[in-house]
Amino acid sequence: LGGFMKGTSLVEALVALLIMAVTGAAVVLLLAQIASLNNSAKLRSQATSYAQQGLEQVRSFSQSNGWAILAGKGPSRCYTDGTLNVTTACIVSCGDGGGIEINPLASVTRSVKIVTSQVLGQVAVTSTICWREKGVWNKTESLTYYYNY
Repeated sequence: LGGFMKGTSLVEALVALLIMAVTGAAVVLLLAQIASLNNSAKLRSQATSYAQQGLEQVRSFSQSNGWAILAGKGPSRCYTDGTLNVTTACIVSCGDGGGIEINPLASVTRSVKIVTSQVLGQVAVTSTICWREKGVWNKTESLTYYYNY
């Protein structure tokens, strides 16, 4: 009977070790998933910030130069950023080569599109950001309007 109890203790110890290993692996997997979600949220937040930065630069340009000069940057043209100094290809779909790479390490591209409507007396400004994450392109856009009052 004594030998049987020793074997049972060994089996119990192995089962306990197996349970601990499975639980540990699940915890590590969960932590890796949380880290990945945090990274995704960080990249999305950074992209939104880049888009807002483009709009803020256009606002500054408009305040410094006036509506007429801003409207003259259209009728439909894209720029590398909101300073509206250098034109670039508009981003149509992410990864197609439109825009300019603003962060090569994270594969982030941006274009600021100016669409002028003299009839409506408005300029539509769209700041588009594309970024690559885990082999997939993502896109965010911010849009604002300026009017000739």
